[in-house]
Amino acid sequence: MLKHLALAAVVAAIAVAPAVAQIAPNDTGRGIERGLTAVNSSAQTGFVTVLPGNSAPQIQVTVDGSRGHSEAVTLVRGRTCPEALQAPNVAVLGTLHSGRLSATSPVPFDRLMSGNYSVLVRNNTPDSRPVACGNIYLN
Repeated sequence: MLKHLALAAVVAAIAVAPAVAQIAPNDTGRGIERGLTAVNSSAQTGFVTVLPGNSAPQIQVTVDGSRGHSEAVTLVRGRTCPEALQAPNVAVLGTLHSGRLSATSPVPFDRLMSGNYSVLVRNNTPDSRPVACGNIYLN
C-alpha cells in the first residue's frame, strides 16, 4: 500500500511539473510594455518594456523623436508623471543610443512593478530636464 502511495505521489509531481513551466495564455513573453509620454514640450514619445529576468528585471526603452541625441534614462520613485518630474533619481539606467536603451534594474521586479516607479528620459545628463516620462505598473 505504501509503495502505491509513493508511486501516486511521483506521478502527480510529474503531471504538475509541465504546468509550472508554462506561461500564462495571454503572456506573449515580450514583457510588460508601458508608454512614454512627452513632457516639457519635447514631442518625444516611446515605450518602456520590463522583462522579469532571472535575477533582476531588464528594462528596455525606445524613444521616438530623440533625433539620435544621447539622452540619459533614469528610474525615479513617482506614481504619476507630474510627481515623477519632481522626484530624485533612484538609479541612472544609462544613455539612449539611436533612441534605444537596454539596462538591468537595481530594483527587484515586484517592487519595480508596484506602481511607485517611473522612467524619465532626460535631454542630456541624469539631472537635466526631462523630455519623456512613463509610469511602470503591473495592472
